[in-house]
Amino acid sequence: MCLISLFEAPMSTSLTIALRNEVLTATIAGNIDGQTAPALQAQLLDALSPVTAAVFEVSQVPYMSSAGFRMLLLAYRSLAIRNGRLALAGLSEEIRDTMAMTGFLDFFLLCNSLDEALEQVRNDSTQHAATR
Repeated sequence: MCLISLFEAPMSTSLTIALRNEVLTATIAGNIDGQTAPALQAQLLDALSPVTAAVFEVSQVPYMSSAGFRMLLLAYRSLAIRNGRLALAGLSEEIRDTMAMTGFLDFFLLCNSLDEALEQVRNDSTQHAATR
């Protein structure tokens, strides 16, 4: 595991980014809202540029506004244009319900844990590579 960066946004939101076997892992803790999403988005999009597989561990995110959903969608798009995948691990039931109502869940692999997400993303990437 290679630690890439540690970032603390306003309002005690934190982001830790690491690379695990060519899969970017981003652990986010705290609220993702209009105050914190822009800084998180900038860090995440920069970190995603060299990879095609990522996992966002969000079990410590109690609240996500539309700015957070937009941030996730932009992260998804930055990977999708390169045939990459993004998994969300530990998504709270409340945030999951909101994403389901908006149709956002269809864009992501959803997993209960970071380990499960890493396995799913690796398997999915292997399958995509085999079909190219």
